[in-house]
Amino acid sequence: MSAVQPDFQQIVELASQLSPEQQLRLVVRIGENLTSVLSEKGATRFPRGSAAAVLEAMRKPPHLSDADLEELRRAIASGRQPAQAKGVFDGTDDS
Repeated sequence: MSAVQPDFQQIVELASQLSPEQQLRLVVRIGENLTSVLSEKGATRFPRGSAAAVLEAMRKPPHLSDADLEELRRAIASGRQPAQAKGVFDGTDDS
C-alpha cells in the first residue's frame, strides 16, 4: 500500500464536511499519530504543547495511507444529511 501525501488544505476541506463528533475523533486520531511520530523521532526542540511545537507538528503531518483517506471519505458520506428548505422562523403564527 502506498502512502498518500495530500496537502493540508485537502484534509481540512474533507474534515469540514464531517459532523462535530466525527471531527473530534479525527483530531484525536491525528494527535495520537503525531505524538507517536514525534516520540519515535525524539522531537524535543520545543516544550510539549507550546505553540512552536504545535506549528512544527503541523508542518510535518504523518503520511496518510490510502485506507486512512478512504475511511475519512466514508465517514463524510455516512454523516451527510439532507438539507432543509424550511427556515427556523417559517410557519410560525406568533405575529
